[in-house]
Amino acid sequence: MSFTITPYRSYFPHRLISITPYSIGKKINIFVTCTILSIQINPIDSENKHWNYSHPEVAQYTGTVPDLNRFDAQFFKVHYRLGNYMDPMTRKMLEQTYQAIFDAGLSPSHLSGRKIGVFVGTCFSETEKGTFYVASSRTGFGLVGCSKAMFANRISYWLNVKGPSVNIDAGCCSSMTALEQACQAIWRGDCEAAVVGGGNLCLHPQTAIHYARMTKLCIDGKTKCFDANADGCAKSEAIVVLFLAKGQGRVESVR
Repeated sequence: MSFTITPYRSYFPHRLISITPYSIGKKINIFVTCTILSIQINPIDSENKHWNYSHPEVAQYTGTVPDLNRFDAQFFKVHYRLGNYMDPMTRKMLEQTYQAIFDAGLSPSHLSGRKIGVFVGTCFSETEKGTFYVASSRTGFGLVGCSKAMFANRISYWLNVKGPSVNIDAGCCSSMTALEQACQAIWRGDCEAAVVGGGNLCLHPQTAIHYARMTKLCIDGKTKCFDANADGCAKSEAIVVLFLAKGQGRVESVR
């Protein structure tokens, strides 16, 4: 059994996997990424950070995902109050899942009741501080809004799918592990297709300090690979979702 990866919005004949990246301040596709690399434009800037914090160890350049404060709770079957206390990574995962399914030529209603798996890889969420330790937010909704298990479960609930729904924490390789588990689940017949996602949000400057002490972060936001002046990497946010199906067939629409 084989799998075919089709770039987002591409014109290849097999659209069995759709990829929707959401990063560096706007929605991008694989062709925009190639353009950035070929003409050497740095997409990392010092604008639109989620915090304003002056510290000698904090790099002021980071890639950000836009519109974290916007969400259509009714469309995604989320209670209004829960939406206010939901981890923004969950909200963006839902949005990008819809886009991945749409780009695969399907509708969320076509997947209802089907054996569709959901596998999400995340290793760290910075939202728990604002939910559990701020007195004004102690409403109880934080328990389900910021639980990492809900990254996958919320997608399964919204789509009404009956396949495995798993959030995987494997450190820096969480997303790749989620992709591996999704492929194995399809091979075993546990599901006929799978939604695979991964993400990272930079919401607190203290996280950047810890990262900088573990691995070098460049202060100017420029990653100088294989250069004599290389001084570290840049930290960025990203939300990426794939819709994965068998290479020899399609997930047919349910009429």
